[in-house]
Amino acid sequence: MQFINLMRPHEVVAELGKRLQKQRLQQNLTQAALAKKLGVSVPTISNLENGKNTTLETFMSVVFALGLQTELQDLFNQPSLTIAELDKAAQPKRQRARSKTKPTAYKPASTTKSSSNVAHAPNNSRAGLWDRNLFSTLPTPTAKSEPEKGEG
Repeated sequence: MQFINLMRPHEVVAELGKRLQKQRLQQNLTQAALAKKLGVSVPTISNLENGKNTTLETFMSVVFALGLQTELQDLFNQPSLTIAELDKAAQPKRQRARSKTKPTAYKPASTTKSSSNVAHAPNNSRAGLWDRNLFSTLPTPTAKSEPEKGEG
């Protein structure tokens, strides 16, 4: 007997297909008869039984056609809850995680003009291409700006 917690998903699919095949044969149904009953093709049933490309809808259709839906009942049983658990479930749930630190207000970095009239990026480890402080170090144009070199 194989244990599901030791199996990979594709192995579980193959095992379920084998079990459905066994149930189909115990009920003396051919793949063609089952396919006709479900309105699908014979290769669809074959693929399901061989653990190949199939859908959950096809799987469930075969389960119902073979009368095995009670075998899945445990998947839908709700556990008994205590009053405390019911109260906790009734409380509104938080939708987003909150930041642990407050966001800092945007403050332009001080500008230090170099000989080329362009400020350098702040010298810290967070400065990068998309760091908003990187571009805040550029001098702001004034009304009496000098023309750039090369402008006439």
